[in-house]
Amino acid sequence: MSGHTPLREKAFERIRGELLAAGPRAFGGRLVEQQLAAELEMSRTPVRDALRRLAVIGLVEEASGGGYVPRRVRVRDVREQFDIRLLLEPKAAELAAARPAGEIDAAFAAIDAAGADAADGSAFHLAVADAAGNEVLTRSIATIDERSFVLRAGDACSAAERGRLRAGHRTILAAIRAADPVAARTAMRDHLLMARELSAAAARALRTAEERQA
Repeated sequence: MSGHTPLREKAFERIRGELLAAGPRAFGGRLVEQQLAAELEMSRTPVRDALRRLAVIGLVEEASGGGYVPRRVRVRDVREQFDIRLLLEPKAAELAAARPAGEIDAAFAAIDAAGADAADGSAFHLAVADAAGNEVLTRSIATIDERSFVLRAGDACSAAERGRLRAGHRTILAAIRAADPVAARTAMRDHLLMARELSAAAARALRTAEERQA
């Protein structure tokens, strides 16, 4: 990271990175401003700003005894997240398929780099969003994606289910390459509906496991 990066941004990225890697187990399950400041070797102000920002985007939540805790998985969160994704991402796929071939070459390169068969489908979905050519839509999808780190369907699925998700990516990509907006929109919607059910099931299983350990 550049030496000119503000401390609050450094704090945000460091804490966010740990949350992405460890989920609810990050920082021993509790984020205390003073302890984080000492660990990151900076004052409490940038850490406080980072925690507030992480709370706004839904990665942490305030704890009853003070401080913050990593936001735990809720089935309602999964379903609400997919409600928004179903509004935005099929439109993105439709717009991507409708763009003239000459305008989408770079976007195709990004999609190919992300890989329809990549283990993390997030990169593929963000590449499709970028291919839509609508900056507001792309930023909206990226914001939703950032908040969905708590549980991605692929993280808790069986090998067969991951195969179905990747097959959905390939279908979406084929429709975009064929310049078929209707097929691209339909393929994205079908894929997201499947991912929603898999994610909700995984969230229920995770919450049950957490309750047993409590």
